Amino acid sequence: MSNGDGIGRETLFSAPDSVCLQRARLVTEAYQLYAQDPVSIKRAKALRHVSGNMDLDLYSNPIFAGNTSARPQAWMLLPEYSFNMDAQVLIENIGLEGLFDGQIPDDIVNYWKGRQFGGNYGLGHLTVDLNCVV
Repeated sequence: MSNGDGIGRETLFSAPDSVCLQRARLVTEAYQLYAQDPVSIKRAKALRHVSGNMDLDLYSNPIFAGNTSARPQAWMLLPEYSFNMDAQVLIENIGLEGLFDGQIPDDIVNYWKGRQFGGNYGLGHLTVDLNCVV
């Protein structure tokens, strides 16, 4: 069943869990481009770079403006913090243990060695347009 504005609920929720590398590539690219900037400026420029270049998934869930990854059920990476799946995510989503294993290209892993801030912090999940929520 589709809501008329996007794909059906079943299609959205039946998509397999996968890893989206798009944000990881873009943030890595930005940190390399702005390597000489102070951390706060580098983070702001990285956000601008990701926001301006990442594919936005408006099709699968048009009520919420996009997703944190380029496709449904694709987990984004925050390489500037860590390559570990958040413990709370693992508790709430049985079967995701090891999802990132072998999925992160060596060039991204090697760039972030010794540069990570630790933990998975810093990004919110979504912004809701309350006028569209019934």
